[in-house]
Amino acid sequence: MPAPAISHRSQLDSVRFFAFLGVFIFHFDEHAFAYGCLGVQLFFVLSGFLITRLLLHNESGNLRHDLGIFYVRRTLRIFPLYYLVLVVLLLAGQLPHPWWHFFYLHNLLMFLEPYLTPGVTGHFWSLAVEEQFYLLYPLLLLLTPSRFRLILLLALLVGSSASRMLLHQLYPETRYWVLLPVQGEYLVWGCFVGLFDITRGARPIPVGKCLLVGLLLHALATVDQFGLLGRPNTSGLCQTLHGIGFALIVLSLWRLPEGWLMRLLTLAPFVYLGKISYGLYVFHNFCYGVDDWIGEALPWARVIPGPALVFAVVVGMAMLSWHLFEGPINRHKDRFPYRRTPSARPAKDTQEATPA
Repeated sequence: MPAPAISHRSQLDSVRFFAFLGVFIFHFDEHAFAYGCLGVQLFFVLSGFLITRLLLHNESGNLRHDLGIFYVRRTLRIFPLYYLVLVVLLLAGQLPHPWWHFFYLHNLLMFLEPYLTPGVTGHFWSLAVEEQFYLLYPLLLLLTPSRFRLILLLALLVGSSASRMLLHQLYPETRYWVLLPVQGEYLVWGCFVGLFDITRGARPIPVGKCLLVGLLLHALATVDQFGLLGRPNTSGLCQTLHGIGFALIVLSLWRLPEGWLMRLLTLAPFVYLGKISYGLYVFHNFCYGVDDWIGEALPWARVIPGPALVFAVVVGMAMLSWHLFEGPINRHKDRFPYRRTPSARPAKDTQEATPA
């Protein structure tokens, strides 16, 4: 595969940050910015895209080796911060139902107990969805012969859509939407464009048209979902439109040529915040209300808007986590390169997904 097709894309780091920013504002005041909840779904599409590219580009033909390297690298990136936070919360007596969290099943608990208050770890449902996807999808993809992989993705897509419709009919009053079979549609749409990008190789695509169509579908889905022209829609069609729209947007940004949009998305602050977006997402739900505490301790800080103050605290925590804890551990991934040949470069040159 030509180098331009496999290199890191800094603009997708910025996409990670903007996806987190939407979730952050939504959780601060969900009634003022309901649209922000879609940041999680954008991240699902991005994960499906990047993981598919990563697995297919680095496929060696040795299933045990490929899966082993993938899981080791995912473990080094995801587990340390997640389990450190869980242990701290458990010791502080702030982690009800700990085993559901430790085994990445919190989303299942939220579905089974519809009246359960999620608490400060409520946002961890999406991390559970991501981890379940990481465990199952690579095995399915690599076990499937290359000529049948498109059929595999079509089957997963149909299964996800059918699961969503069935669960909506059977359990409309539950949080069925937190389950992998439902959110999996977003992940699979990302997988589709990841497979397309790999098979397309260095051949160009109409980036501008793909981006425009993706934005139009996403806008249509937003109107459909939030009822901007009437009552909100609960049919679920908006999920499919969002999935396709986000997938086309991610593919377009991956292949984005030089220009004003590229310059905007590769600004150093956005790229850096995207790099630490995992920490931003993990910590942010614990920090709401800290602005009141800071305002009482430091009266001069009351002139700073609450969301900005909380955001600054979250960024500070994520920075410390990345530079003092996550980063040093993450560098050990270089000891587990995807390529089996001695001359191969570590896979750090290939962009990987982190959950949000």
